[in-house]
Amino acid sequence: MKEYPILLLAAGLFFGGCATHLPEMAVRDSVGNLRGDQSRSFLDIVQADVRLQHDTYTLSVVVAASFPDAAEMVDKRLDIIWLVDIDRNTETGQSELGNDYNIHLYLSEDGWRSSWYKVTPTSQADGVAVAQQDFSINVKGTKADLSFPRSYLPSDSFDWWAYSGTLNAPNWPPMTENPHTLRSTFTAATPLPQSGAGVQ
Repeated sequence: MKEYPILLLAAGLFFGGCATHLPEMAVRDSVGNLRGDQSRSFLDIVQADVRLQHDTYTLSVVVAASFPDAAEMVDKRLDIIWLVDIDRNTETGQSELGNDYNIHLYLSEDGWRSSWYKVTPTSQADGVAVAQQDFSINVKGTKADLSFPRSYLPSDSFDWWAYSGTLNAPNWPPMTENPHTLRSTFTAATPLPQSGAGVQ
């Protein structure tokens, strides 16, 4: 199955919002705003978050209904994607939104997996080698977390937003998606160590 790291832009995107990295100030998303099969409420994002604890980032979503089991996903796949504009410059992004990284957490019949895409010259030149063993996935009920080293996002401040959909499951019609959440800005409380790769 061909995988699509490039997201189709949904109409009616929202911008702005408060900058945050605190769980209690997570980005909220409308309930019931799915496009496609309305019964797939495990794709309906109601909250998204980026947290930094010590040297580990955790990306999280909470959805409207519990995620299915892998056994229910034969010939199916759902992707949760966090998009990151590392230089906060929409002119250098993969799309007009400015995303430099597309970070996928996905479920198929093989279980939960993750993929990391550097989709612009800015991210491709970050000097960071990504290793699959550095990722930690925790999914329980309606919440999904993906954790990885802080150095993988080499900036103290970046814009981010989240999306979920079946774009990588062409044999599971109709295409169903939660449009992009509100764009938000994450700013770390402590600077990235000097030894980390920087964004110019």
